[in-house]
Amino acid sequence: MSKLYSTVFSRHYQELKKSFIDDLLISLNVNSSEGFQLQSKYFEYWQGDRTNTGRPAGRLLEKTNHLLAGAWFVYFQTKQGLIPHFKPDNPRPDKSKEGKYIKYEQILGVPNGTFIPRITYHHIKLIAERNNIKIYPKGDLNACYEDAWKWISTNKKIKIGITEGAKKSMALMSVGVPAIALSGVWNFHNSKVDKKLLETFHQFKGHKFCFYYDNDKKEKTINHVAKAAQKLIKQISILGISKEFEKCTWSNTNSKGIDDYLFDYDGDERHLKYEDCLFGETFQKVTPDLTLNSRYLTDKNKKCLPEITEAIDNNKVTAILSAKGTGKTAAISDYTAQYSECGIKILVPTHRVQLMSELSSRFQIANAFNHRESLDEVFGLSLCVDSMRKNSSVKFDIERFADCILVIDEIDQVLDHLVNSSTEVRKHRPVIIENFIMMLKIASKVIVSSADITQDVIDFLEANTGEKVFIVENQYKDKIGTCHIYTQTQPQVFLGDLYKAIDRGDNICFFTSSQRISSSYSTQNLEILLKKQYPHIKVMRIDAHTVVDPQRREFNCMNNINEFIETEIPDVLLISPVLETGIDITSEHFDSYWGMSWGITPVNSFSQAMARIRKPIPRYIWSSSSSSCLIGNGSLFASGLISSQKNQLKVNELIFHHFDDNLDVYINDSCLTYWATRGAITNTHLRRLVKSVIAKFASDYKTIRINNSAIKKEEKCKLKQIINANKITNIQAQYDQIIASPLLTDSDFQKLKDKKQKTLDERLMERKNSLVRYITPKSKKLQLTHSILQLDDAKLLPKINLHWLLTLGLEVTHKFDKLRLNDKEFSIDLNKKCMALKVAYLTRFNVIEIINNPDEFYFNKHLLINEVGSNIRCGFKKLAEADFTIKDLWSIRYLSIESFDIHLVKWCLSLLGFELKSFKRVQGVVYFSLFDLAMDNRKMLFDFWNTERFDSDFLC
Repeated sequence: MSKLYSTVFSRHYQELKKSFIDDLLISLNVNSSEGFQLQSKYFEYWQGDRTNTGRPAGRLLEKTNHLLAGAWFVYFQTKQGLIPHFKPDNPRPDKSKEGKYIKYEQILGVPNGTFIPRITYHHIKLIAERNNIKIYPKGDLNACYEDAWKWISTNKKIKIGITEGAKKSMALMSVGVPAIALSGVWNFHNSKVDKKLLETFHQFKGHKFCFYYDNDKKEKTINHVAKAAQKLIKQISILGISKEFEKCTWSNTNSKGIDDYLFDYDGDERHLKYEDCLFGETFQKVTPDLTLNSRYLTDKNKKCLPEITEAIDNNKVTAILSAKGTGKTAAISDYTAQYSECGIKILVPTHRVQLMSELSSRFQIANAFNHRESLDEVFGLSLCVDSMRKNSSVKFDIERFADCILVIDEIDQVLDHLVNSSTEVRKHRPVIIENFIMMLKIASKVIVSSADITQDVIDFLEANTGEKVFIVENQYKDKIGTCHIYTQTQPQVFLGDLYKAIDRGDNICFFTSSQRISSSYSTQNLEILLKKQYPHIKVMRIDAHTVVDPQRREFNCMNNINEFIETEIPDVLLISPVLETGIDITSEHFDSYWGMSWGITPVNSFSQAMARIRKPIPRYIWSSSSSSCLIGNGSLFASGLISSQKNQLKVNELIFHHFDDNLDVYINDSCLTYWATRGAITNTHLRRLVKSVIAKFASDYKTIRINNSAIKKEEKCKLKQIINANKITNIQAQYDQIIASPLLTDSDFQKLKDKKQKTLDERLMERKNSLVRYITPKSKKLQLTHSILQLDDAKLLPKINLHWLLTLGLEVTHKFDKLRLNDKEFSIDLNKKCMALKVAYLTRFNVIEIINNPDEFYFNKHLLINEVGSNIRCGFKKLAEADFTIKDLWSIRYLSIESFDIHLVKWCLSLLGFELKSFKRVQGVVYFSLFDLAMDNRKMLFDFWNTERFDSDFLC
């Protein structure tokens, strides 16, 4: 062997070459040794106890005798400096794993580290060419470039690989991929005791990271490695190092490691596939106790499959995980029929009133609407979760359903509704949660089902039943049909193609997540627009309003949606999340199904909505790229949401104690954990919404076609103007109707609120009376105007209210908090309601000084901007009294303690309904003026509230 490789034994050289490592990297990084010289190298870095003779204590010398046969080694960077890691020729047995050997040897007791190979100018050239970098350091291609990794760290467009083992790192570098090697997939901390992230990762702030972990075949190993990668992603992201991650796979080959792959395919990368890794919480798959692969969960006679029957018979709690359209509800209703015949009640709680009626029919039981008249009441009851309390219209009594069969269809969405919905359930959440959990315990059997059961659902059920959940997973998934996904930032191309489909005469079903007139693409606005543009076609809409409006043809259509479609034969049917889950449209009427996702509906729910039509007609969907509808403080991890809620509750308790008051709070850890897990996953999806939508729909449909085409600027502007003009016209017309609505007495207003079926006129009347009472609770003399209604639609009233409370101070705000809270308020709802903590921080920020100087011109170095910015910056530090920062209280996505003062002040002012608008630039300095989004209405509102909110029962 030539002198260049004199430090590497021939056998080691051959081994390294079989990992596709080039000669230059071997020469610069690898050393070989054997005998006592190698053993001495080991103990040169060992820092454990020694005997008086200097020998290592505890017979460690004998335990390292396997090194005498030889090894090659490289140096890992640790907090204690460079320390060798060995690859022994004669590895020692792994006592924890029978038949396994420890292939790579890390010196006992030394901290973890990373292997970062020394490289040459040749490798710099490879990296530059791979990343299309034109200017890069040049020199003798065979010479080592000592500042290589410093250059790499400054070029943020270069992806950094993460892999396990030095050989893989050098193999990747041989093809121009700079990669950090860990000694194990879990060894990214300094040590088991010192949980700080390895310092190496901090060098690559702003880079994208790519995981090159082994192509394992065992499910257990795959999950183990994936979990380690997620933990590392979490650490890197929380520390602000990076928010971009991907993984490389070569699963269609027999190669195990990336080094094996590169050797097997001689560096050809065509079989390598790259996919994004979700930065944040992800759904955890369940481990089934019984697996099936059946198109339907019923046989040809519509009877529940015997395997499922046996599973339910032998277990108290059974979860059925099966794809959409496989007959979950049919199988369960067939199973429960035998109990109905024996007089055992079936209880079916759900999350939507419309779904309640459908399930009532499927299980042949009464529902909340007809339970007083229906003979089916003797067989059981289907009801909305909101009604699971004694003082509801159902007068729900737990004892009547002792030993019942509890069936929960779409269990994941029912739990979401239980812990997070802002409907009627919010007013009675503690009682409803307790009743729901009690039913889980006292029911003789609990059967839950969904296409999206994940480990968080199972954890909730097991925590509240004390039983192991028996999981049946039907792995059949019939991926049929084509889904066209539009990825443009705005939906004009999507809308243009919709018009073309209507022009062709297609019968269209269209899902959108909003029904409010203030939303451009709501069911209301689209109905008016399409009727105006296509007066000759029949446009109908199904949303939460029309299905309970006696004056609409859609009234009660959910009782038999397919009969309604076949009878009415709409050319375009607009639907909202009222048809999101549980309702099957089997009608053959429609030619295509269109849908829009703005992030209001979670990705899984949007997928469920787009699966309501069972016919494999083409789907066309558009999704916004991200959404601001975040849960809690916006954390992407359950641990972050849980800690923020607990910390917030602790500070709220401190405020109550400061004023000699007690805080009556309802705490349920299983609900908090479920809310946090689901919330973190939702936040993760919303941050990268369109990518999450693509990933979900790719798993549901046989063919995915991405449409990223562009349209002419003139056509795009025209479509945008049509949509905006339509919305403005409709809003103005509805505002006029609201203003013209009569003012009701308190008793009549309460009757109107309690009505289940309301016409459009009644809804507008309800909005007027509600808003008048919010602003003028005593006199009710508010003269509604368009501008006040605009404040309401823009969600500015809560911000103005917060400003008003800020002017009154902490003590008065606390008194209002006391009035707002119910007895035993659920901890999450309590934190949402309490305003005193926000007022305390805003007072400390002293932002009121800027508001009180509206004629001042502000810039980044303005003394008041610097003072308020400095005060806000202190909010990122933990309180002395509690482990709490402003990031626990507010969702602050793009700001940090390092942000410019002007950006911090802008954010703070936005909380109160103000903006800083730039109006001129002088010698590079941008000047801003204060703009009040409420304009003249703010003073009027303050005057009303100062007069009417005190000495009244009004809850601000």
